[in-house]
Amino acid sequence: MKIYPLVRQFARAYQTLANYGICRRNDIIRNMRKALIVEDDPDSAEGFKIILTRMGFECVVDPIGDMAIKYLSSGEFDIAIMDIVLKTRMTGSDIIHAARELGVKTPIIGVSDKRGPADRAKDLRAGATDHMEKPCHPAELRERVLKAVNGQDTDTYLVSDDIILDVKTRTARRGDRVLKLRRLSFDLLTVLMRAKGDFIPSARLRDTLGLMPKCEETAPLDKNGSLRMAILRLREELTSNGERDPIHHEKPKGYALF
Repeated sequence: MKIYPLVRQFARAYQTLANYGICRRNDIIRNMRKALIVEDDPDSAEGFKIILTRMGFECVVDPIGDMAIKYLSSGEFDIAIMDIVLKTRMTGSDIIHAARELGVKTPIIGVSDKRGPADRAKDLRAGATDHMEKPCHPAELRERVLKAVNGQDTDTYLVSDDIILDVKTRTARRGDRVLKLRRLSFDLLTVLMRAKGDFIPSARLRDTLGLMPKCEETAPLDKNGSLRMAILRLREELTSNGERDPIHHEKPKGYALF
């Protein structure tokens, strides 16, 4: 995974702030979970660590895999990212197989450079929960991790780039920031994220969310109950720290999240 220097600098700066109490990482996820990263490529390992840390995981990196079985057997980890092609006597598949033989239930996502379907099937037979090809797209990795940690209930979490929505607890985060969404904003974001990349007509959004009909959209901009006001508020909440606006509007298509 290619990690640009700016991302590294941001991660180090944020960690420094967290150490001095300026940024409180535990506010992101109150019950910190642990992730094991077994990866011999330093750039890839750092990339995985940045992504998982931003999700609220405490990360432990094992660069050669010699401690992986011991770590996994401890039962302390909620997820493991396993490089399949390690430059050691044991491959990632060997480690996964050995861990499963010992009764380890921790979800393990195998990662490797492009390989054939037969190789990927072998990894899954060894006991991998999932498999991804490197370089891993951050949004896809987040989605796979959430699915692995929370079982097959894919409706529990919705993921769109750096936005993570917990439908059951009605909480949301964008990167390191907890989003304080109004009820309507949360419902609107949920609808847009479930249809990520597809435009939803304005009339359908109004019907789904119980907003005023189009004929009343001529009301002042601050009029509660209008779709344009709901969109405006959601945009403000999503971009209050200067982030990219993910909501796109095209007439007559409607609104979409990209």
